[in-house]
Amino acid sequence: MKHQNMQIQQYNGIPTLLIIMSLKIEEALKYFDEAIQRNPEGSKYYAEKADTLRAVNRTQEALKFCNIALSIDPYNHNYIVIKILTLLQMNRWDESSQLYEQLQKICPNKQLLEQINRDILIQMEQFNQTFGQQ
Repeated sequence: MKHQNMQIQQYNGIPTLLIIMSLKIEEALKYFDEAIQRNPEGSKYYAEKADTLRAVNRTQEALKFCNIALSIDPYNHNYIVIKILTLLQMNRWDESSQLYEQLQKICPNKQLLEQINRDILIQMEQFNQTFGQQ
């Protein structure tokens, strides 16, 4: 079998794959909006929308939906994790540290806590490298 070189199609200088991914994300966000409209008291779709927004670096919006999910289900450790990761992306260290302390008290999954701790350290290291702090 011969390997064929695949060319990435471009549209106005933007790779088509990125356009497709962007459309899929917007489609997913619309799905979450519809699910939220049907069940506004359910926290799951707010959290999933927050995590999707966080993944595409729309952190202000992500934080808004994290807060809504947590207002409905304040002890859901998965929602707290999404908020911690969002705050880390926003370089809001103090808030993420406070939430991490809260999470340590309620989360039974020690491996998850260790991973979050590693993520915090990586994020802080990247911040320090970017801004020249040691």
